Amino acid sequence: MTNLLHTAAQWLSDTLAASVSEAMTYTREGLGIPIAATVGSSQFEAETSLGVIETFRSQDVLVPAASLVLAGALITPQAGDRITDGQGQVFEVTAPGGMTPWRYADPHRIAIRIHTKRIEA
Repeated sequence: MTNLLHTAAQWLSDTLAASVSEAMTYTREGLGIPIAATVGSSQFEAETSLGVIETFRSQDVLVPAASLVLAGALITPQAGDRITDGQGQVFEVTAPGGMTPWRYADPHRIAIRIHTKRIEA
């Protein structure tokens, strides 16, 4: 029997990629691949050792997990990788205070939400 939630998650990922995504380039160590990415955002809060609450706002990029293939191998995002949008803005894959810079966007691991910060115009 078909898992309807898995089918729906795949449909949503495909629809986002086809309808509301932007052409971007994902780069690691000089190797770049084109990706169809949907832009989002996340906000994180963390308490410093001095008890100060710091807020970090990330520009997120949602991509189909299967689209992240570099040099013939399926990869997951790493801190320091870069994403360049169609206007030439460069974003670095990152997250605050030891958090992971990406997460699956659905329980079926079809799409990945990558946390980034803008580093160049």
